[in-house]
Amino acid sequence: MDVIYRKTMYMSPQNTTIFKGSWPRDAAFLLVDGELVPELNGNDYWINSIREFPLTVLNAGEHVVDLLVEPLTRINFGSAADFVQQKGIAPIHQSKIEINGEEIDGVEIIAAEFSNAWLKTLSNFSTIDNSTALKAPVLLETSFNIAGEPADTWLDMSDWNKGIVYINGFNIGRYWRIGPQKNLYVPAPLLKTGSNTVSFIQ
Repeated sequence: MDVIYRKTMYMSPQNTTIFKGSWPRDAAFLLVDGELVPELNGNDYWINSIREFPLTVLNAGEHVVDLLVEPLTRINFGSAADFVQQKGIAPIHQSKIEINGEEIDGVEIIAAEFSNAWLKTLSNFSTIDNSTALKAPVLLETSFNIAGEPADTWLDMSDWNKGIVYINGFNIGRYWRIGPQKNLYVPAPLLKTGSNTVSFIQ
């Protein structure tokens, strides 16, 4: 389950607004009015560290700043301190959000629970082609047909960036271009004769 930390605030083109995010657990995406703010090293996200971003807008007025935090994993070894594994913006890890040097309050916290039941309720997807440039985070859906009896198979995600794949509403796992998980096993019982749906959260 991802968590969105949302702040609606006044910004103008004449004044630079500096966003600072500290130690989000684990991967963080920053958006302004739904548009992704690119990370400084060319990625769409940053991992468990401190980053500052100048926020630019075209028009003066109220703008929505979203920090989307994706929890990745927890460990089950080490000392007692290693088992303190709160996710998102966790004060215990000195995580915080600052605007122009001041920690902000009045943040709306939204649980983005990508459950199988929720995924199956989605409809009215926009049609895109291979030439369409998409920025993360984005939800994609496609389908394929199986003519005969389904068999075990796998998905090659090595050319994709980072995300989660669902087959017919079932979460089959995460992928990440830096590894280790680039291929996802799809057991036959998840498939059916006829049309099958593949959903990607990228």
